[in-house]
Amino acid sequence: MDYHVINRITYSVKDEMKKNANLNFLWRFDPAHNDKAHELFTSVWVDGYCTPMDANWDDGTKPVTDKNVREFADNLANKVRDYRPSFKLSDQHLMFPFGCDFQFTNAGVCLSFEN
Repeated sequence: MDYHVINRITYSVKDEMKKNANLNFLWRFDPAHNDKAHELFTSVWVDGYCTPMDANWDDGTKPVTDKNVREFADNLANKVRDYRPSFKLSDQHLMFPFGCDFQFTNAGVCLSFEN
């Protein structure tokens, strides 16, 4: 099955989809055919495709270091937990946005943390 991700839909529609945990759905794009060949699994980004603000270290304002990696990981895990209720998931997989247009262009900052 093919997969498609969209973001730009009317806010009121997106809000209703979030409330009802319908941000993942089968798009039957040809009503004349009710078969798998005419379905497209579709997912809508919760809040757009950009990295949440507290997870953006590329701008250098708050680099991830040994001292704050726990805080960074906790914030990221909390954001994923916030996204989870917007989807009806049959498994534990959730696509999470991690990068906006022209983000992560400074490899020296992005890759300076050693794990």
